[in-house]
Amino acid sequence: MAERKIKKRADGRYMRRVKIGTDPITGKPIRPPVYGYTLAEVNAAARELRDQRARGEILVNKSTLIGDYADVWLAANISPNRKKSYAQYKAIIEKHIKPRFRYIKISEVKTSQIQTEITAIESEGKIRTAIIFRMTMIQIMNSALNDDLCFRNYAAQTKKPSYEATEKKPLSEHEIDLVESADLEPQERLFVYLCLFQGLRKGEALGLRRVSGDKLEITQVWQCGSENKPSIKSQTKTSSGYREMNIMPQVKTALDAVQTSHKNLYLFSNEDGRLITGEQYKGLWRRIQTAINIAAGGVSPMGRRKSIQVAREFSSHYLRHTFCTMLYYADFDLKQTQYLMGQSDIKTTLDTYTHLDKMSLGKKDKYAKWKPILREIFLNEKESKRSQKGNL
Repeated sequence: MAERKIKKRADGRYMRRVKIGTDPITGKPIRPPVYGYTLAEVNAAARELRDQRARGEILVNKSTLIGDYADVWLAANISPNRKKSYAQYKAIIEKHIKPRFRYIKISEVKTSQIQTEITAIESEGKIRTAIIFRMTMIQIMNSALNDDLCFRNYAAQTKKPSYEATEKKPLSEHEIDLVESADLEPQERLFVYLCLFQGLRKGEALGLRRVSGDKLEITQVWQCGSENKPSIKSQTKTSSGYREMNIMPQVKTALDAVQTSHKNLYLFSNEDGRLITGEQYKGLWRRIQTAINIAAGGVSPMGRRKSIQVAREFSSHYLRHTFCTMLYYADFDLKQTQYLMGQSDIKTTLDTYTHLDKMSLGKKDKYAKWKPILREIFLNEKESKRSQKGNL
Protein backbone atom coordinates (compact mmCIF):
# COMPACT_ATOMS: atom_id res chain seq x y z
CA MET A 1 0.00 0.00 0.00
CA ALA A 2 1.41 3.38 -0.98
CA GLU A 3 2.20 5.72 1.86
CA ARG A 4 0.11 8.90 2.14
CA LYS A 5 1.55 12.20 0.88
CA ILE A 6 2.60 14.33 3.81
CA LYS A 7 3.53 17.99 3.94
CA LYS A 8 6.52 19.28 5.86
CA ARG A 9 5.76 21.40 8.95
CA ALA A 10 7.24 24.81 9.73
CA ASP A 11 9.65 23.22 12.24
CA GLY A 12 11.15 21.04 9.49
CA ARG A 13 9.46 17.82 10.56
CA TYR A 14 6.84 15.69 8.86
CA MET A 15 3.73 14.73 10.78
CA ARG A 16 1.01 12.24 10.06
CA ARG A 17 -1.85 10.86 12.12
CA VAL A 18 -2.47 7.16 12.58
CA LYS A 19 -5.86 5.73 13.45
CA ILE A 20 -5.60 3.50 16.52
CA GLY A 21 -9.25 3.12 17.46
CA THR A 22 -12.68 4.75 17.68
CA ASP A 23 -14.15 6.82 20.48
CA PRO A 24 -17.05 4.70 21.86
CA ILE A 25 -19.14 7.79 22.66
CA THR A 26 -18.75 10.01 19.58
CA GLY A 27 -17.79 7.35 17.05
CA LYS A 28 -14.93 9.56 15.88
CA PRO A 29 -11.54 7.97 15.12
CA ILE A 30 -8.68 8.31 17.62
CA ARG A 31 -5.67 9.44 15.56
CA PRO A 32 -2.51 10.38 17.51
CA PRO A 33 0.35 11.95 15.50
CA VAL A 34 3.81 10.62 14.68
CA TYR A 35 6.74 12.79 13.55
CA GLY A 36 9.95 12.46 11.58
CA TYR A 37 12.50 14.61 9.76
CA THR A 38 12.20 12.49 6.61
CA LEU A 39 9.25 10.80 4.94
CA ALA A 40 10.84 7.42 5.53
CA GLU A 41 11.25 8.22 9.22
CA VAL A 42 7.65 9.35 9.76
CA ASN A 43 6.23 6.41 7.77
CA ALA A 44 8.36 3.97 9.75
CA ALA A 45 7.04 5.56 12.96
CA ALA A 46 3.48 5.10 11.67
CA ARG A 47 4.11 1.42 10.94
CA GLU A 48 5.62 0.95 14.40
CA LEU A 49 2.60 2.63 15.94
CA ARG A 50 0.31 0.17 14.17
CA ASP A 51 2.47 -2.71 15.36
CA GLN A 52 2.27 -1.39 18.92
CA ARG A 53 -1.51 -1.20 18.56
CA ALA A 54 -1.59 -4.83 17.46
CA ARG A 55 0.53 -5.81 20.47
CA GLY A 56 -1.73 -3.81 22.83
CA GLU A 57 1.07 -1.46 23.90
CA ILE A 58 0.73 2.21 24.85
CA LEU A 59 0.65 4.29 21.71
CA VAL A 60 2.61 7.39 22.61
CA ASN A 61 5.98 9.05 22.07
CA LYS A 62 7.77 12.03 23.53
CA SER A 63 6.44 14.35 20.81
CA THR A 64 2.81 13.46 21.51
CA LEU A 65 0.63 16.48 22.20
CA ILE A 66 -1.46 16.64 25.36
CA GLY A 67 -4.72 16.81 23.43
CA ASP A 68 -3.88 13.56 21.62
CA TYR A 69 -2.48 11.82 24.68
CA ALA A 70 -5.63 12.68 26.65
CA ASP A 71 -7.70 10.68 24.13
CA VAL A 72 -5.34 7.73 24.35
CA TRP A 73 -5.33 7.90 28.17
CA LEU A 74 -9.14 7.97 28.28
CA ALA A 75 -9.49 4.96 25.97
CA ALA A 76 -6.87 3.00 27.91
CA ASN A 77 -7.98 3.77 31.47
CA ILE A 78 -11.71 4.56 31.66
CA SER A 79 -14.17 1.92 30.51
CA PRO A 80 -17.18 3.25 28.54
CA ASN A 81 -19.29 0.94 30.72
CA ARG A 82 -18.62 3.38 33.56
CA LYS A 83 -20.97 5.79 31.82
CA LYS A 84 -21.00 8.55 34.40
CA SER A 85 -17.22 8.57 34.95
CA TYR A 86 -16.47 8.28 31.23
CA ALA A 87 -18.79 11.18 30.38
CA GLN A 88 -17.25 13.30 33.16
CA TYR A 89 -13.66 12.75 31.99
CA LYS A 90 -14.66 13.16 28.36
CA ALA A 91 -16.27 16.53 29.11
CA ILE A 92 -13.18 17.78 30.95
CA ILE A 93 -10.92 16.71 28.07
CA GLU A 94 -13.10 18.27 25.36
CA LYS A 95 -14.03 21.50 27.18
CA HIS A 96 -10.84 22.31 29.10
CA ILE A 97 -7.80 20.20 28.21
CA LYS A 98 -7.96 20.26 24.42
CA PRO A 99 -8.81 23.97 24.00
CA ARG A 100 -5.99 25.00 26.36
CA PHE A 101 -3.32 22.32 25.78
CA ARG A 102 -4.07 20.78 22.39
CA TYR A 103 -0.78 21.86 20.81
CA ILE A 104 1.51 21.53 23.83
CA LYS A 105 3.73 18.45 24.03
CA ILE A 106 3.12 16.19 26.99
CA SER A 107 6.84 16.46 27.77
CA GLU A 108 6.84 20.27 27.80
CA VAL A 109 3.77 21.31 29.81
CA LYS A 110 4.56 23.31 32.96
CA THR A 111 2.93 23.63 36.37
CA SER A 112 2.18 27.32 35.78
CA GLN A 113 0.21 26.53 32.61
CA ILE A 114 -1.96 23.98 34.40
CA GLN A 115 -2.39 26.27 37.42
CA THR A 116 -3.52 29.11 35.15
CA GLU A 117 -6.35 26.97 33.78
CA ILE A 118 -7.36 25.83 37.28
CA THR A 119 -7.50 29.45 38.44
CA ALA A 120 -9.49 30.49 35.35
CA ILE A 121 -12.12 27.79 35.95
CA GLU A 122 -12.23 28.61 39.66
CA SER A 123 -12.71 32.34 38.95
CA GLU A 124 -15.87 31.46 37.01
CA GLY A 125 -17.30 29.99 40.20
CA LYS A 126 -16.98 26.41 38.88
CA ILE A 127 -15.09 25.06 41.88
CA ARG A 128 -16.06 21.44 41.42
CA THR A 129 -15.13 21.57 37.71
CA ALA A 130 -11.75 23.02 38.67
CA ILE A 131 -11.22 20.16 41.12
CA ILE A 132 -12.13 17.54 38.53
CA PHE A 133 -9.93 19.23 35.90
CA ARG A 134 -6.94 19.18 38.26
CA MET A 135 -7.61 15.54 39.20
CA THR A 136 -7.83 14.55 35.53
CA MET A 137 -4.59 16.35 34.64
CA ILE A 138 -2.81 14.66 37.55
CA GLN A 139 -3.94 11.25 36.32
CA ILE A 140 -2.98 11.98 32.71
CA MET A 141 0.44 13.32 33.72
CA ASN A 142 1.01 10.39 36.05
CA SER A 143 0.31 8.03 33.15
CA ALA A 144 2.71 10.02 30.98
CA LEU A 145 5.34 9.77 33.72
CA ASN A 146 4.92 5.99 33.81
CA ASP A 147 5.28 5.95 30.00
CA ASP A 148 8.58 7.85 30.38
CA LEU A 149 7.20 10.83 28.47
CA CYS A 150 8.02 13.49 31.07
CA PHE A 151 10.38 13.93 34.00
CA ARG A 152 7.82 14.70 36.67
CA ASN A 153 4.09 15.12 37.24
CA TYR A 154 3.78 18.88 36.97
CA ALA A 155 0.04 18.78 37.59
CA ALA A 156 0.64 17.35 41.05
CA GLN A 157 2.45 20.56 42.03
CA THR A 158 -0.64 22.72 41.46
CA LYS A 159 -2.78 24.08 44.27
CA LYS A 160 -6.05 22.36 44.95
CA PRO A 161 -9.05 24.72 44.57
CA SER A 162 -10.64 25.66 47.86
CA TYR A 163 -13.92 23.81 48.13
CA GLU A 164 -16.09 23.57 51.18
CA ALA A 165 -18.47 20.68 50.73
CA THR A 166 -21.88 21.07 52.30
CA GLU A 167 -21.94 19.01 55.46
CA LYS A 168 -24.36 16.12 55.21
CA LYS A 169 -26.36 16.23 58.41
CA PRO A 170 -28.03 12.95 59.29
CA LEU A 171 -31.76 12.89 59.88
CA SER A 172 -32.68 13.66 63.47
CA GLU A 173 -34.81 11.26 65.49
CA HIS A 174 -37.76 13.58 64.90
CA GLU A 175 -37.16 13.51 61.14
CA ILE A 176 -37.03 9.71 61.20
CA ASP A 177 -40.42 9.76 62.95
CA LEU A 178 -41.71 12.04 60.17
CA VAL A 179 -40.48 9.58 57.54
CA GLU A 180 -42.29 6.73 59.28
CA SER A 181 -45.52 8.72 59.58
CA ALA A 182 -45.46 10.07 55.99
CA ASP A 183 -48.15 8.86 53.60
CA LEU A 184 -45.93 6.95 51.17
CA GLU A 185 -46.81 4.47 48.45
CA PRO A 186 -45.37 0.94 48.96
CA GLN A 187 -42.48 1.39 46.52
CA GLU A 188 -41.68 4.84 47.92
CA ARG A 189 -41.62 3.55 51.50
CA LEU A 190 -39.50 0.55 50.57
CA PHE A 191 -36.92 2.73 48.83
CA VAL A 192 -36.67 5.10 51.80
CA TYR A 193 -36.36 2.25 54.30
CA LEU A 194 -33.70 0.42 52.27
CA CYS A 195 -31.51 3.55 52.38
CA LEU A 196 -32.37 4.57 55.95
CA PHE A 197 -32.46 1.22 57.79
CA GLN A 198 -30.13 -0.88 55.60
CA GLY A 199 -27.70 1.83 54.44
CA LEU A 200 -28.06 1.02 50.74
CA ARG A 201 -26.87 3.36 48.04
CA LYS A 202 -29.50 4.61 45.59
CA GLY A 203 -28.28 2.30 42.79
CA GLU A 204 -28.10 -0.69 45.14
CA ALA A 205 -31.71 -0.19 46.26
CA LEU A 206 -33.07 0.38 42.75
CA GLY A 207 -31.21 -2.69 41.47
CA LEU A 208 -32.78 -5.13 43.96
CA ARG A 209 -34.66 -8.18 42.75
CA ARG A 210 -37.41 -10.02 44.62
CA VAL A 211 -36.26 -11.34 47.99
CA SER A 212 -37.23 -14.90 48.87
CA GLY A 213 -35.17 -15.58 51.98
CA ASP A 214 -34.47 -13.75 55.23
CA LYS A 215 -31.31 -12.07 53.93
CA LEU A 216 -30.75 -9.06 51.74
CA GLU A 217 -28.03 -9.76 49.14
CA ILE A 218 -26.39 -6.79 47.43
CA THR A 219 -24.82 -8.03 44.20
CA GLN A 220 -25.61 -5.46 41.50
CA VAL A 221 -26.66 -1.87 40.96
CA TRP A 222 -29.12 0.11 38.87
CA GLN A 223 -27.68 2.85 36.68
CA CYS A 224 -29.05 5.27 34.13
CA GLY A 225 -27.05 7.03 31.44
CA SER A 226 -27.42 10.48 29.95
CA GLU A 227 -30.05 9.22 27.48
CA ASN A 228 -32.37 8.22 30.36
CA LYS A 229 -31.93 4.51 29.56
CA PRO A 230 -31.72 2.41 32.74
CA SER A 231 -29.68 -0.78 33.04
CA ILE A 232 -28.40 -3.20 35.66
CA LYS A 233 -24.68 -3.41 36.28
CA SER A 234 -23.83 -6.91 37.45
CA GLN A 235 -21.36 -5.66 40.04
CA THR A 236 -21.39 -3.20 42.90
CA LYS A 237 -19.52 0.10 43.18
CA THR A 238 -16.54 -1.74 44.72
CA SER A 239 -15.80 -5.36 45.60
CA SER A 240 -16.74 -4.51 49.20
CA GLY A 241 -20.20 -3.58 47.96
CA TYR A 242 -21.05 -7.27 47.72
CA ARG A 243 -22.63 -8.04 51.06
CA GLU A 244 -25.33 -10.04 52.77
CA MET A 245 -27.43 -8.41 55.47
CA ASN A 246 -30.15 -9.34 57.90
CA ILE A 247 -33.33 -7.40 57.25
CA MET A 248 -34.62 -4.73 59.62
CA PRO A 249 -38.28 -5.28 60.67
CA GLN A 250 -39.43 -2.00 59.09
CA VAL A 251 -37.82 -3.04 55.82
CA LYS A 252 -39.34 -6.52 56.01
CA THR A 253 -42.85 -5.05 56.34
CA ALA A 254 -42.28 -2.65 53.44
CA LEU A 255 -40.76 -5.44 51.36
CA ASP A 256 -43.75 -7.74 51.92
CA ALA A 257 -46.13 -4.94 50.92
CA VAL A 258 -44.35 -4.41 47.60
CA GLN A 259 -43.85 -8.08 46.77
CA THR A 260 -47.49 -8.87 47.47
CA SER A 261 -48.77 -6.41 44.89
CA HIS A 262 -45.73 -6.32 42.62
CA LYS A 263 -45.00 -9.52 40.67
CA ASN A 264 -42.05 -8.32 38.60
CA LEU A 265 -38.47 -9.52 39.05
CA TYR A 266 -37.12 -6.10 39.98
CA LEU A 267 -38.72 -4.39 42.95
CA PHE A 268 -38.43 -0.93 41.42
CA SER A 269 -39.82 -1.52 37.95
CA ASN A 270 -42.88 -0.28 36.11
CA GLU A 271 -46.07 -2.30 35.69
CA ASP A 272 -44.75 -3.73 32.42
CA GLY A 273 -41.62 -4.99 34.18
CA ARG A 274 -39.21 -2.44 32.75
CA LEU A 275 -36.73 -0.73 35.04
CA ILE A 276 -37.65 2.77 36.16
CA THR A 277 -35.76 5.50 34.32
CA GLY A 278 -33.73 8.33 35.81
CA GLU A 279 -36.60 10.75 35.24
CA GLN A 280 -39.05 8.37 36.92
CA TYR A 281 -36.72 8.12 39.90
CA LYS A 282 -36.67 11.91 40.19
CA GLY A 283 -40.47 11.84 40.28
CA LEU A 284 -40.39 9.13 42.95
CA TRP A 285 -38.04 11.18 45.10
CA ARG A 286 -40.12 14.36 44.69
CA ARG A 287 -43.19 12.48 45.91
CA ILE A 288 -41.23 11.17 48.90
CA GLN A 289 -40.05 14.67 49.84
CA THR A 290 -43.58 16.02 49.41
CA ALA A 291 -45.07 13.36 51.69
CA ILE A 292 -42.46 14.01 54.39
CA ASN A 293 -43.07 17.76 54.14
CA ILE A 294 -46.81 17.27 54.56
CA ALA A 295 -46.20 15.00 57.56
CA ALA A 296 -44.19 17.87 59.06
CA GLY A 297 -47.12 20.26 58.62
CA GLY A 298 -46.08 21.82 55.34
CA VAL A 299 -47.92 22.24 52.08
CA SER A 300 -47.16 20.16 49.01
CA PRO A 301 -44.48 21.97 46.97
CA MET A 302 -45.77 20.35 43.79
CA GLY A 303 -47.75 22.52 41.38
CA ARG A 304 -47.55 26.27 40.81
CA ARG A 305 -49.13 27.53 44.00
CA LYS A 306 -46.92 29.13 46.61
CA SER A 307 -45.95 26.52 49.17
CA ILE A 308 -44.91 26.57 52.79
CA GLN A 309 -41.75 24.53 53.26
CA VAL A 310 -41.40 22.91 56.68
CA ALA A 311 -39.25 19.81 56.29
CA ARG A 312 -35.74 20.36 54.95
CA GLU A 313 -34.80 18.96 51.56
CA PHE A 314 -32.26 16.16 51.43
CA SER A 315 -31.06 13.46 49.04
CA SER A 316 -31.24 9.69 49.42
CA HIS A 317 -27.58 9.75 50.44
CA TYR A 318 -28.57 11.56 53.65
CA LEU A 319 -30.61 8.46 54.55
CA ARG A 320 -27.55 6.25 54.06
CA HIS A 321 -25.47 8.67 56.14
CA THR A 322 -28.13 8.50 58.86
CA PHE A 323 -27.83 4.70 58.94
CA CYS A 324 -24.06 5.00 59.41
CA THR A 325 -24.63 7.53 62.21
CA MET A 326 -27.09 5.22 63.96
CA LEU A 327 -24.51 2.41 63.84
CA TYR A 328 -22.01 4.72 65.51
CA TYR A 329 -24.40 5.55 68.35
CA ALA A 330 -25.27 1.85 68.65
CA ASP A 331 -21.58 1.10 69.40
CA PHE A 332 -20.80 -0.81 66.20
CA ASP A 333 -17.06 -1.01 65.67
CA LEU A 334 -15.33 0.22 62.51
CA LYS A 335 -15.10 -3.17 60.81
CA GLN A 336 -18.77 -3.96 61.44
CA THR A 337 -19.85 -0.60 60.06
CA GLN A 338 -17.50 -0.83 57.07
CA TYR A 339 -19.04 -4.17 56.09
CA LEU A 340 -22.66 -3.06 56.49
CA MET A 341 -22.00 0.15 54.53
CA GLY A 342 -20.14 -1.72 51.78
CA GLN A 343 -17.15 0.62 51.96
CA SER A 344 -13.88 -0.56 50.40
CA ASP A 345 -11.65 1.83 52.36
CA ILE A 346 -11.93 1.73 56.14
CA LYS A 347 -10.54 5.29 56.16
CA THR A 348 -13.95 6.44 54.86
CA THR A 349 -15.62 4.82 57.86
CA LEU A 350 -12.95 6.15 60.21
CA ASP A 351 -13.41 9.70 58.93
CA THR A 352 -17.14 9.52 59.61
CA TYR A 353 -16.62 8.10 63.11
CA THR A 354 -13.94 10.70 63.88
CA HIS A 355 -16.29 13.49 62.81
CA LEU A 356 -19.09 12.05 64.96
CA ASP A 357 -16.70 11.75 67.92
CA LYS A 358 -16.01 15.48 67.68
CA MET A 359 -19.68 16.34 67.30
CA SER A 360 -20.95 14.16 70.14
CA LEU A 361 -18.10 14.93 72.55
CA GLY A 362 -18.20 11.36 73.79
CA LYS A 363 -21.94 11.36 74.50
CA LYS A 364 -23.83 8.54 72.85
CA ASP A 365 -27.39 9.10 73.95
CA LYS A 366 -28.80 9.81 70.50
CA TYR A 367 -30.88 7.34 68.50
CA ALA A 368 -31.35 5.34 71.71
CA LYS A 369 -34.57 3.85 70.37
CA TRP A 370 -32.70 2.19 67.52
CA LYS A 371 -29.66 0.87 69.37
CA PRO A 372 -31.15 -2.43 70.67
CA ILE A 373 -32.92 -3.08 67.35
CA LEU A 374 -29.76 -2.55 65.28
CA ARG A 375 -27.65 -4.70 67.57
CA GLU A 376 -30.19 -7.50 67.63
CA ILE A 377 -30.76 -7.57 63.86
CA PHE A 378 -27.19 -7.15 62.65
CA LEU A 379 -25.20 -8.60 65.56
CA ASN A 380 -27.78 -11.12 66.83
CA GLU A 381 -27.39 -9.58 70.27
CA LYS A 382 -30.39 -9.51 72.59
CA GLU A 383 -30.82 -6.66 75.09
CA SER A 384 -30.74 -9.15 77.97
CA LYS A 385 -27.33 -10.41 76.85
CA ARG A 386 -25.99 -6.84 76.76
CA SER A 387 -27.29 -6.19 80.26
CA GLN A 388 -25.61 -9.32 81.56
CA LYS A 389 -22.33 -8.25 79.97
CA GLY A 390 -22.60 -4.88 81.63
CA ASN A 391 -23.03 -6.49 85.04
CA LEU A 392 -19.94 -8.68 84.75
